Amino acid sequence: MSMNKLFFSVVSLLALTSCASEYKIEGSSSVSRLDGKMLKVPDGDRMVKVDSAEVIHGIFKMEGVLDSSVIASLYMDDINIMPFVIEKGKIAINIDNARIVVSGTPLNDRLYDFVGKKT
Repeated sequence: MSMNKLFFSVVSLLALTSCASEYKIEGSSSVSRLDGKMLKVPDGDRMVKVDSAEVIHGIFKMEGVLDSSVIASLYMDDINIMPFVIEKGKIAINIDNARIVVSGTPLNDRLYDFVGKKT
């Protein structure tokens, strides 16, 4: 699947998802220098904070409610670590020195399947 087709698929699915939904993000990291995480989403031409969590013993959690699915980024301080989709369900984020993987929800599974094939 080409990048344009994947992008169109993700945007189409995001546009169709419009009811309030709960999300839960559970992450783990084996990278010891990750001491804080922040979740940001686009708002016009800037990224705004949605939630934040401290990494404690390699584990972090975030949860909340959004009106619709949205593409977000996970930040450490002001550094964008990775994009993913906040959508209804339980999202798993695993970070190690070799790679970052997001799974557990349909759009993230498709996105990171594509990222895996691309790399």
